[in-house]
Amino acid sequence: SAVIPDMRARGWNVHILSGSTGFNFAGLYLHDGNDSIKWQHVLDELALCFDLPCSWPFAFAFGGYLNTDADTPTTTLICEAELDQFVPSPPPSQSPDARSIVRYHLVHHKPCTINNSSPLADHLKAGCAKPIPRPPRRRDPRYLPPKKPSTDARITRFPLRRTVKAQKPSQSPKRKSGSVSPVRDLPGELNDDSAMTAPPDMPITAEEARKTMDIFRASCLTAAVQCAVSARGRSWCPAPSFGPALQACHIVPQQHYHVYPDPDGLSDLADADVFYSSRRLEEAWRNTWSADNGILLLCHLHDSFDQRLFSIHPDTLRIRAFVPYDVVLDYHGKKAQVPVNVDRGALRHHYEMCCIENMAAKAPLMERSSIASGTV
Repeated sequence: SAVIPDMRARGWNVHILSGSTGFNFAGLYLHDGNDSIKWQHVLDELALCFDLPCSWPFAFAFGGYLNTDADTPTTTLICEAELDQFVPSPPPSQSPDARSIVRYHLVHHKPCTINNSSPLADHLKAGCAKPIPRPPRRRDPRYLPPKKPSTDARITRFPLRRTVKAQKPSQSPKRKSGSVSPVRDLPGELNDDSAMTAPPDMPITAEEARKTMDIFRASCLTAAVQCAVSARGRSWCPAPSFGPALQACHIVPQQHYHVYPDPDGLSDLADADVFYSSRRLEEAWRNTWSADNGILLLCHLHDSFDQRLFSIHPDTLRIRAFVPYDVVLDYHGKKAQVPVNVDRGALRHHYEMCCIENMAAKAPLMERSSIASGTV
């Protein structure tokens, strides 16, 4: 089933607040014993999601706990000097039905002589800190909802989608064959082949499209024979070497081929003429269907990956759960077994889309403008 934004926000155990009233405009999930997410990472992810005012340096001020009676931390104001420290995980929950939550005000703060263990009120009174207004959602035109293609006719065509013809009343619908293709169905990436997306001006036939899909799956199975996350999925037989639940997964979704990151970083994607050029779109499409944009995942992890519930960090290859879903929590913090050929730029794109999808779950979506690169 689809994961709606409210479900993502309910997974937050760190709330980020704005304004003098402490409005909860953003948040994130931190696993127990956090040893990967630093304050600077949180600030970078906020800048990826929101247009933050930059008149003064930023700081995080402790705003209390929910659903727990834990003691106030020693440091209550995290300034520039402390941004390289790990964000402490919230204390254990006192009830399994009420997750403990820690709240932080995002504020502007300039250097002062007040101790960082003093409450935010002292800094506000002294004038060295001031609350930020609720920031608007940042326009990131790379963003599209999970599993949704672009509706822009200059980008999207479905080469395998057929026009449905009305049947005569006397005709009975044809039954589908019970046979399956061992190449396309066992490690299948798409539940519906007709969802394949291609550039409108690209001369690709239905036969060529299906061949491209088969080559992608076969290439992914050449690079690995087990799930990149669980390290499971090997067959119990010499051939085939993969099990029936193992699937070839696009890192950058094939429906979003047009925002595949330029491997050379040379294309000026803010230029509409460049962005919509047939040459660039075809190159992006071919990159999306390259094995460099593929990993093997068990089917349930494939769905969670596509719904942006977890991701793989492009530099450390550590798995990060963005929501407290028990299916993915078992792998949080572990290193993914990613083939050496995988495009780290594709991994970064997926990771940043997960940041936007989950941290900005309470913010309204913005209309698409121009292409821009991320910051995480």
